[in-house]
Amino acid sequence: MPICSHCKHEWTYKQALKSSFRITKKCPYCGENNYEDNKQQGGLFAILSVVAFMLLNILFDIPLSWVITIAIIYLTAFIFIRPPFIKLHSEQRPYW
Repeated sequence: MPICSHCKHEWTYKQALKSSFRITKKCPYCGENNYEDNKQQGGLFAILSVVAFMLLNILFDIPLSWVITIAIIYLTAFIFIRPPFIKLHSEQRPYW
């Protein structure tokens, strides 16, 4: 689970899930802002995965309804599996 970089409290799964949709993650214990490690941000990965699923439809002639169903299941699993792996920093770091 994520650990606040200021007060060192470990967040619960519910707190981590709730904050995973925000860029600035406010600690529920001390109120300080935390930033997710740039290497851990999964938004781009999720979008590219959806594009890969659409390519499945084109390359292998899989019905679009199957591809959409698989993509929804995949993204839902991604959203619920990701919170325990979030790493936090006290300041936002550059992307390079």
